Formats: sequence, structure tokens, C-alpha cells
Amino acid sequence: MADVNEQQVVAQYKGMRTEIRQLAEKLAELELELNEHQRVAETLKSLEGNRRAFRMVGGVLVERTVAEVVPAVVSNGEGIQKVMGQVEELLKQKEAAANAWQTKYNIKSQ
Repeated sequence: MADVNEQQVVAQYKGMRTEIRQLAEKLAELELELNEHQRVAETLKSLEGNRRAFRMVGGVLVERTVAEVVPAVVSNGEGIQKVMGQVEELLKQKEAAANAWQTKYNIKSQ
């Protein structure tokens, strides 16, 4: 009976670590997306507002002006930053929980 319990503890710990790894990957993905938004916004800011610009909306390329696209790109970037903050906080919570679990059951990492 103790083996099953020990196996459950280790399986729970491995599940926690997998979830942490997935959150870290998502955070890295969001960071790349944020950098891309910032580069686009920076490039467009130096252009005239009435110049044509194209933007992907729901898989469809839409023609707009630079003046219309820049605020949307900046707004999306801010949204990504907000989500990144939430993911970072969740990641910290999950890491703390996994570390507490590891300490509680004296799990040795390889």
C-alpha cells in the first residue's frame, strides 16, 4: 500500500513540474509575440498617419491606415503584457506549490 501512495506522490509532483514547464513555455511564447508587436509599433510610428498599412484580423488581411493600425498594435501589446503578468504570477504560485510538495514528501530531483 505504501508503494502505491509513494507512486501517487511522485506522479503528482511530476504533473506539477509538467504544468510549470508548460507555463514557462507559454510565457516565452508571449514574450516573443510582445517583442513582435513592439517592433511593428516602433516601425509604424515613424510613418505618416495616412499611409496604407495592412493588418491581419482573424486570418484575413485588412487594409487600413497607419493611424488606425498603430493604436490597435499598441493596445494588443499592452494586453499581451497584462497576460504575461498573470502567467508569471501563476507560474510563481505553481513553483511554490511544487517546492512545498517536494519538501513535504522529501522528493529528490535528478
